[in-house]
Amino acid sequence: MGPVADQHGNNWWNGEYGLQAAKNIVLAIKNNTDPKIEKAWKQFDEGLKTYGYMKENQTVFDEITSGKGKSISDFYYIPSSQIEYYAVLMRVFYENLFFLELAVNKFVKSVDHQVARKGRKAYLWGNRNNWDTYYSKQMVAMHPIKMSQFRNVTEKRKKYCGSVLQTWSDIMFGGSQNFTVKADDDPDRTVE
Repeated sequence: MGPVADQHGNNWWNGEYGLQAAKNIVLAIKNNTDPKIEKAWKQFDEGLKTYGYMKENQTVFDEITSGKGKSISDFYYIPSSQIEYYAVLMRVFYENLFFLELAVNKFVKSVDHQVARKGRKAYLWGNRNNWDTYYSKQMVAMHPIKMSQFRNVTEKRKKYCGSVLQTWSDIMFGGSQNFTVKADDDPDRTVE
């Protein structure tokens, strides 16, 4: 995952999916009656305090509308112990149109996490289709890789599985599975 940073400026915060979406989240939480959302929001508040992302005189509403922070991330790992919390909180963010890079940053600040070490990274805006030639296990970030291009079984998907997914698996799980070889009992899947 990319670094958690208090970067700000006109990258997403100044548009409708930034500060305005954050204000919509505040209104949604203040009007909330769902106990699951209440529990997740309490965990969000406590996590921001625990991990030092909120000053004593700040509220969780101040932090969400601060206009600070983004994490450059299209692909990241969520531990199973945080799945329920993540799902509920991100649903609130999604329903209020909060941009992914801002939402991920707020979530990560509320949980125990590791910040990516400094290292090689690649921004592919001009070479968006060349991700497989740039990606390596020495990289700490590469942006963007749009997952939607791999919905259907194609050569692009096979290249993705053989480069990015395989390298990520090797790092995370010590090469536990070869993602370019389909097991006999794995069905072919396509998205309509």
